[in-house]
Amino acid sequence: CIAILYLLFMPESLTWKERDFSTNTKGFSKFINGLKIFFYPKYTGFSNWWRVWAATGVICIGIFSAIGGVEIQNYFLYNRPLQWSYDHIGYYSAAWSGLMGLVLLIVLPVFVAIGLSNAFIGLIGSVCAITANVIIANVKTNWEMYVAGALQSMQQLGFPVMRTILASLVRPEDHGAIFTISSSFQMVASDISTIVFNKIYKPETVISGHKINAGIAFWVMASTWATSIPLLLLLLFCKQRKRSIDVEEERPLLDDSISSYGSKNNKTIQ
Repeated sequence: CIAILYLLFMPESLTWKERDFSTNTKGFSKFINGLKIFFYPKYTGFSNWWRVWAATGVICIGIFSAIGGVEIQNYFLYNRPLQWSYDHIGYYSAAWSGLMGLVLLIVLPVFVAIGLSNAFIGLIGSVCAITANVIIANVKTNWEMYVAGALQSMQQLGFPVMRTILASLVRPEDHGAIFTISSSFQMVASDISTIVFNKIYKPETVISGHKINAGIAFWVMASTWATSIPLLLLLLFCKQRKRSIDVEEERPLLDDSISSYGSKNNKTIQ
């Protein structure tokens, strides 16, 4: 709700010279433009429209799984099979948060610097997240959890690169609109995740001779992350077309071409 209110009443983060006053990007029109981006393919062109949904889908899948992991991870670490103390869980969580920060501050810039595409970087993050959740689902020792935590921190790679893709698919005037609508989808995914994974997770125990495996929730997370792979492969291998606005900017104006042609003739006559 706060994001939508910001979209309605706050200006875009562009200078006065950069703003396109020929289009209506104020108030409720910006909100409507955001809806058009997602639900009216002709607004951005079909080639960009499905990419908007694919990138938003990857972000929502990541949010759904990541929030689920945060919600139940402390319960999982406190109970069997690891049975960590509260202090141990606190140190682990602090180290894990620090690793996620390092991934964004060091690993991501390195990947960009060596020329990896945004979709490929997102693919690396998803594969690491799947691997981490599979390890946690079968974890037996502390060192396995440490390895899983290091891999799990790499899942942060996908979020900024997917937002970069979203920004490249629309005009600068529509950045606020597309990020607001996509953030709304992310909040819905986050709320659903909180309910679903708290419902799925059960501490490991034996009831009437039947063993309840606490790792089932992490198998669900790994499976959810896996659904992002086809979307990332589509973004990776399907070449993006230029937006119509970019083509118009690159195309020389008729008046300019005529004037330049005239100036050349004048020089020749002289």
